[in-house]
Amino acid sequence: KMAQASRVGPSRILLFGDSITQFSFGEGCWGSILAHRYQRRADVLNRGYSGYNSRWALSLVDGIKDLDGSTVRLVTVLFGSNDCSLLSTNPRPHVPLDEYTENIRQIITRIQKNCPSAHIIVLTPPPICEEALGNGSRTNEDAGKYASRANKVATDCGVLCVDLWTKMQTLDSWRDCLCDGLHLSEKGGQFVAKELLETIDTHCPDIAVQCCEHNGRPANSGSSSQLAHDAPWQDSIADIDTLPEQFKLTPPLHI
Repeated sequence: KMAQASRVGPSRILLFGDSITQFSFGEGCWGSILAHRYQRRADVLNRGYSGYNSRWALSLVDGIKDLDGSTVRLVTVLFGSNDCSLLSTNPRPHVPLDEYTENIRQIITRIQKNCPSAHIIVLTPPPICEEALGNGSRTNEDAGKYASRANKVATDCGVLCVDLWTKMQTLDSWRDCLCDGLHLSEKGGQFVAKELLETIDTHCPDIAVQCCEHNGRPANSGSSSQLAHDAPWQDSIADIDTLPEQFKLTPPLHI
């Protein structure tokens, strides 16, 4: 049996948010696209909690931290779609705008303390299609107010922000990015993935992954990244007898 003490954990990427994050590992959605990009370089972990607001998230955020032998390199933060619920029609998840602002600030600063090597990218709540939602629980105007605050707090804290509320509405067909007026459709998930990966490529070069120019794959000898990859690429193994020694050259997966 392989000795666990000799194993070194990979980098980790944590996605922290509400249902828009929890559902992000669905087929073709943004979390699964991110996990595909980082295969063998980082474990992408879904820490999405359906129905949660920023107030309830504060009780969970300290669980996002570096572990022995495994460093968090990126955290996404996406709350606001429940916070912006109308007090008159959906009071339970509603969080006042000023409290939401302070909660997002606390979430960011706690992650900065617990994950000092991590990039933090705040994703604003996406727009809301009130007609498709059909229950009067939220308005797109209010979602925009919460998105604006999330953007400002990210800037104040010196972290990155992807303003989904604004960027998505530049599309003529932005309503098609939502499956029910609130949650992301496959098209919406792909839009979020594109914006997120472009932000990483531009502003986080130390964790960006360049896909192989020949076949577009993110995890072979033709791909590149400053992140270490788990085990040698198969075409670099000269002889099966040398395999154990070559495995020592890169941090293997922590079991």
